Amino acid sequence: MAVALLDADPARAVALARSERHVSLVVTQPLDADRAATCRAAGVQVVDAPELDVKPVSRWLTDGYRLYRAVHDAGYDRLVFQGHDAYCALRARQLGVAFAGAEIAVEHADEKGERPDFLPLDRVGELVTEHIVQNLLNEQPSAGREPPNVSVVVAFHERTNYLDQCLDALTRQTYSALEVVVADDGSTSRAAVGYLSELESRQYPWPFRVLRLPRGGVAATRNRAAEAASHETLLFVDDDDVPYDTLVEVLARGWAVADVDVVAAGSRVFRGEGAPSPAPGDKITISFGNARELGLLGNHFGTSCLWSRGTFDRLGGYRDVFYEDWEVLARASLRGVRIAGSPDPLYWYRITAGSRFSGASQAKRETGRAPIAELYGSRLPDDMRLLPYLTAGAYAELDRPSQHALPGGPRARMAALRQRLGAQLRRRS
Repeated sequence: MAVALLDADPARAVALARSERHVSLVVTQPLDADRAATCRAAGVQVVDAPELDVKPVSRWLTDGYRLYRAVHDAGYDRLVFQGHDAYCALRARQLGVAFAGAEIAVEHADEKGERPDFLPLDRVGELVTEHIVQNLLNEQPSAGREPPNVSVVVAFHERTNYLDQCLDALTRQTYSALEVVVADDGSTSRAAVGYLSELESRQYPWPFRVLRLPRGGVAATRNRAAEAASHETLLFVDDDDVPYDTLVEVLARGWAVADVDVVAAGSRVFRGEGAPSPAPGDKITISFGNARELGLLGNHFGTSCLWSRGTFDRLGGYRDVFYEDWEVLARASLRGVRIAGSPDPLYWYRITAGSRFSGASQAKRETGRAPIAELYGSRLPDDMRLLPYLTAGAYAELDRPSQHALPGGPRARMAALRQRLGAQLRRRS
């Protein structure tokens, strides 16, 4: 049996080598010379995990993602992770991406020392991820189901400079059981109307249609397109997204293998008007699916998602709020919908100066969090329903751009934050 210990104590690997023939120790920090020599003498192969060329937005997943990439194709029979570092590997196995038949074990370190008076986001992320890891470890294998036919819904309004890149990427998909519906949200310009007519004259490798709708906003447009779609699963893609060739295949296979209601894709961020190209240090999002408490602090659920039609219909689809993707996934998770998240980026997420979210004011972003806080508050007793507002506000305050940041060191900032949030609470009551 080939066993890999991931970022474990070298003494643990040496001890295991006494009973196992093929033991590897995969590390994110090089061992000192003495420890490396001890491992080699015991027959332990020491593997330095390659550095990442990307940066996970969820910083606490950086080492876990790096270890996951290092062992992804190595063919180990057993993988032993430390705590939350197992997340990406467990998700990959759940969705049938990697590690089929491999045993994945997790060792949890006993934490000692003083408890901090405030948990920074990264520490909260670690704790929540450990809970998700435990749930994935306890999850029973599913019998699976047949891979679905997929309706890809692309919302569109007026802009004509991005959609070609999205559609061209969809023509390269490795999954063929799909249709594409471009849902036009009431475009009236001559350029947009002519462009959509020209699209209808093209030949695509899948059924294609343009759905012309009255102006109603992105939420209403997606909902109407979902009603008109032909297939049992719905994949929502923005017109400025650029899917990887395997986007539909990975999500559809994961939906079938894991027997879940929603599969969320991770993304790789790029900036600019042209086609995406990888650059060192690109940010990636890793989806958490059912994100538990993290879902109050940001959209850690996922972004572009494959939905079971029945689940989407029961939820009533998207609502007309600023963070409509985040809100519908939070609502789904809090109602017990089973959501799995891809550990790898599956599409390019574009950021431009004029894009909807990057161009929004700080105030609009902050007030946009209120519907999510309301969802979490509805699960609490009446005398505690403001807690999600305070928690979300606190982390948003600490995450403000530097020019708006609270003054002083961590303790001074927390004192100022408590005073500001207390004043907000008094005004609300």
